[in-house]
Amino acid sequence: MLNKTIFSLRIERLVNEKNIDYIDAICYYCEKNNMEIESAAVLLNEKIRTMIELEANNSKLLKENIRFATLPI
Repeated sequence: MLNKTIFSLRIERLVNEKNIDYIDAICYYCEKNNMEIESAAVLLNEKIRTMIELEANNSKLLKENIRFATLPI
């Protein structure tokens, strides 16, 4: 049975071994294990969620992010 801890460790390992982003690691894992992305979303721990949010923000994949918003000065 796959739980948050095991899934998170596997994703962390993929990120480190393959030198890829968290988003790519999750997609890769899901593809290789015939798993739906929606199922993976439930298994993400807070650290990985934060890393995905940072990656998406840095890649400008998010229109507006309240958590990392900056004020125009």
